[in-house]
Amino acid sequence: MNPFTKLTAFANNIFTDVLGLVIAVFSIGILVCAVVVWKGDEQAAEKFKKGLIISVIGLAVAILAKVIISYVRSGLA
Repeated sequence: MNPFTKLTAFANNIFTDVLGLVIAVFSIGILVCAVVVWKGDEQAAEKFKKGLIISVIGLAVAILAKVIISYVRSGLA
C-alpha cells in the first residue's frame, strides 16, 4: 500500500473544500459590490466598481483553477 495515497486523497478533499469556500466568498463579494454600486453614492461606487472587477476576476480564476493547474502541469511535463 502506497503511503501517499491517503495524503493525496486528503489534499484533494482540502482543495475541493477551499475551492468551494473561495467561490462562495467571491460570489458574495460580487453581490455586495453590485448592490453598493447600484444603490450607493458616487464616492462609494467608484471604490466598489474596482472591487466588483476584482471579484469577477477572482471568481473566474477560482472556477477555472483545476483547468489552469492541469494546463500548467501538461505544459511543464
